[in-house]
Amino acid sequence: MTGLLFFTLASITSATAQYTSNPDKEAEVHSILVSFIQSDAFNKFRNKHYPDSKGSIEMELVLKGKKVESIFVKEAHIEPVPFINAFSNFIKDMTFEFKLAKGQRLKIIHTFEIN
Repeated sequence: MTGLLFFTLASITSATAQYTSNPDKEAEVHSILVSFIQSDAFNKFRNKHYPDSKGSIEMELVLKGKKVESIFVKEAHIEPVPFINAFSNFIKDMTFEFKLAKGQRLKIIHTFEIN
């Protein structure tokens, strides 16, 4: 019985995601995301396809290695919905210059102000 309880607890512990805490990396990610919103590539896309889209999107991002592993849109005050989907794809395709150590994940919440 004790062995079964230990196995169950060990399985639950290993199934939960472990996130690293690194204020320097978090600040760097926020800075990169702000720069992305101001980039010519993003503004060219937005002006061509969604010129009237203005507002904010709050996202929870999980980074692994150099990439965005997952995105969760927590709140969006912007229209239309296809813009939010396209924007999420832009973020999902980003590659960062730094690389997290193997097995590490960094979770951040970022609010994008799109004007």
